[in-house]
Amino acid sequence: MSFLSGAINRLRAAMGAVAPALRPVERTILEAVANRLEPSARERLEGQIRETNFVQRQLKGREVSLYTLRDGQVKRNPDLRFPHQGDEVKLATVKLVLPSTEKLRAEVYLVRGHVFSIQFEKPPREAGKDSDEATVTDVVIHMDPMMRVLPSDTGVSKEPRSVGLGGVWRDWAARNPGYQAFESLASSDRQQYLSAVEARLPDDYRELLEQTEGVTLGELSILGASEIYRVALEDGDHWVIGQDDGRGYLVLRADNIGIVLYSSIESHETFKIGGSLREALDTLVGGKLELPRKR
Repeated sequence: MSFLSGAINRLRAAMGAVAPALRPVERTILEAVANRLEPSARERLEGQIRETNFVQRQLKGREVSLYTLRDGQVKRNPDLRFPHQGDEVKLATVKLVLPSTEKLRAEVYLVRGHVFSIQFEKPPREAGKDSDEATVTDVVIHMDPMMRVLPSDTGVSKEPRSVGLGGVWRDWAARNPGYQAFESLASSDRQQYLSAVEARLPDDYRELLEQTEGVTLGELSILGASEIYRVALEDGDHWVIGQDDGRGYLVLRADNIGIVLYSSIESHETFKIGGSLREALDTLVGGKLELPRKR
């Protein structure tokens, strides 16, 4: 049973209850995310929010699932669907403060191109559930919902491979034997994804993508061509090509001509980490990264 099918079955089991509306704090979170997206994506998300007419809350309100019901069935508007149609992807993380000074952290997820859930780190206390005065303190967009990605049941898969890396990556692979690589995309598919990236990729990253659809090494992950996404940071739009789990992201700007930047989650600073992807990875793997102090 797929993720979405299971969710729909749980929903049908709960259909006897009166359909609750979005609570103010939930709407504040979704609107904050929409406001950080580019216009075309924002319009789609705002349309999905408007058409949400059934909300199911589980785990004492920690997980909130969103639906559009018509004639007792889940029927989402295909015209509002995002091109990114992965089974379950994290769109954004939002931090906010309630009038009671309670701090909340919530993640917004898409399922197959539609906003599907809000997941709180902890459920809002009873006093804050209906507050319409929540203040958003931070919004981080994790992916570009306008990037075309097919659902997993179309046959597109990402499988580990044991074949070693070659070319300019041969020496790096020998020095980092714990890495895991994934089967590369067909050349035509790879070029289709890369054509949507409005930044010059480092030459060694392009060579890596010819061999593999992404690499992981410990808490580091280098994204495949189908996974690159755009984020809006304080100094403009960037394209994410790698993730340093829990600490930051490897990003590119369109005007930096292939220079790899590091975006720190804690300090919100973005700074140069390498003139190539291999140089950036050596800095991270070797523990040479010095994060700026938080402002």
